[in-house]
Amino acid sequence: MDLTIHLYGYGYYMFNTLNALAMLRNTALYPAMINVVALMVTVFYAWKMAASRADGEWRQYVLKIAGMVLLINALLLPTASMNIKDHVEKHFWRVDNIPLAFALPIGMLEELGHLVTIGFEQAFAAINGKAAFNYYHYGTAFGARLSKEVLQAHVRNPEFISNMQGFIERCVIMPAMIGEQFTKE
Repeated sequence: MDLTIHLYGYGYYMFNTLNALAMLRNTALYPAMINVVALMVTVFYAWKMAASRADGEWRQYVLKIAGMVLLINALLLPTASMNIKDHVEKHFWRVDNIPLAFALPIGMLEELGHLVTIGFEQAFAAINGKAAFNYYHYGTAFGARLSKEVLQAHVRNPEFISNMQGFIERCVIMPAMIGEQFTKE
């Protein structure tokens, strides 16, 4: 099963977040936390079994403990790998050793969202099939791509830079310091 997170910009931050989760999963603290919580829950249900009054009421607590052990062994201890695909920056990352309890629902929700996005892209595509009007340039990815490109824009004309700095100093900063036209708020 291929679990992929589809992103539209800032994929590096998701990669670092999943790496932090994988690092936590690889420490000795992770199984210790799971064992301590499982032990606490087992002791709690053991008290409930000891205090049960009706005949056979203790069986429901045994089933709860068995279900908890099954979920721990089926979802929390196994690991999975997740792919991160950034559609704006065109990067692809892979993170291993993610707990299956995290990777499985996230991967399925992300795949569903990506299928919906593909459906919108197909529904709103130009009829004549021109590639100039595609979803990357005009759809959901447009805003993320545009914000990335704006952050990378640089003014190269030194005269314009000098004029703009002078304008900001004389017409914005000085009146703001005097408190005439602008206030701190």
